Amino acid sequence: MAYNYISSHTDFNSVICVPVEILTAEVSMTAKQIYIYLLNRSKQNKDEDDIGFIFITASYSEIGKDLDISRSTVKRTLHELDDEGLIVRKRMGRGKANRIYVLIPED
Repeated sequence: MAYNYISSHTDFNSVICVPVEILTAEVSMTAKQIYIYLLNRSKQNKDEDDIGFIFITASYSEIGKDLDISRSTVKRTLHELDDEGLIVRKRMGRGKANRIYVLIPED
């Protein structure tokens, strides 16, 4: 992979910005990694609920495969993110994919 210096002409469309609060949050590094992953998926996904909030659907296995971590680690880490108020998970019912809403910290 080739790398380039940042210049005034740099296109940041393929770069995700992360809220500074996430970098300093009192959560594990794995939680930060999964949060950034979910934030990036939210940016790419345009699924909206009735209110207009963007959500993603991703299984523990899918997240684990994409990030090369175990399903149980993903499950535990999503609980951590949920407990910290960084995501909201909404059950959609038997046989339907659950929704994950990524929350952005307020200033």
